[in-house]
Amino acid sequence: SDESIQFDATVKIALLIANSKYDQVRASYKPEYKGVPQALDDIKVMSRLCHDLNFDKVIEAVDHGFSDAKKALKLVMDEMKRLTLAKTAAQAPSVGYYAGHGSIKTTQRIMLNESNPLERYLGIEKTLYNYSRYKNTYIFPIFDCCREVIDEKQELE
Repeated sequence: SDESIQFDATVKIALLIANSKYDQVRASYKPEYKGVPQALDDIKVMSRLCHDLNFDKVIEAVDHGFSDAKKALKLVMDEMKRLTLAKTAAQAPSVGYYAGHGSIKTTQRIMLNESNPLERYLGIEKTLYNYSRYKNTYIFPIFDCCREVIDEKQELE
């Protein structure tokens, strides 16, 4: 049978994160880490796609550090919560997109351009999952990155 899921989407939100620069990571941790300049083109394509699909809110975070990336993520999640509470019958599909270097321990994390190892990784998959538990909220994460397995204990030594 040709069945598809239908969303009565009255609210659509996208958080698009791209990290192209890794000079601090290169200087303090891994000299072989190169920048990812194509991440800037990728986020432009995703932004245009989201606007063409009439997303209500598209938030872009380009080459942000740890605290700014967390602020952008919180801004999207607060907006999603506000809109879904204001329109209780609405379904809110949201897109979380990331382009740049990534890592994995038990879940996908994004790598930010930070010299401090405690602020180098942001556990975006886990965070998006936690916010997806809002009623009528659906999050579609897209990770456009490699997933390097990181030994954090060794990195912190």
